[in-house]
Amino acid sequence: MPAGESESKFEICRLRISYVPTPGRQGRRMELMYRTLMRLMAMCPKKMGLIHVCLLNGSQVSLVLIDRSCGYLKLVDTVMKEFSFDPAKVAMTMKYVLNSDLPPIAIKSDENVLSYMVLKDMSRDPTKYPIHIDVTTADIEK
Repeated sequence: MPAGESESKFEICRLRISYVPTPGRQGRRMELMYRTLMRLMAMCPKKMGLIHVCLLNGSQVSLVLIDRSCGYLKLVDTVMKEFSFDPAKVAMTMKYVLNSDLPPIAIKSDENVLSYMVLKDMSRDPTKYPIHIDVTTADIEK
């Protein structure tokens, strides 16, 4: 690269894009392509990163960081550890309230967790859409 020119690098997922400003028609095409890629990057959901999630268990409240790509089993494991639940002794359900006019929405699968994460990603307020935890003693037969 000639002296005085700057290079911009951007990473989209695992793709690295380099842009070197150049004069003339080819430079305008590169600029257009660069701007289009920047718009696409802005529209794409973030694949990695953490989201603050508020957990409510009766009178206990906890704020945890959950990975955006978290699945149901990882979320259950996080809640169990956060409140020191013994998985052999308790069963739990998770739900959140989207709107006071609607019934609570249960989180029972990876798809439910993904929907919740997308919702939380749109609202950066950690206290919005807390997950309500209901715990029951598990009857384990020996």
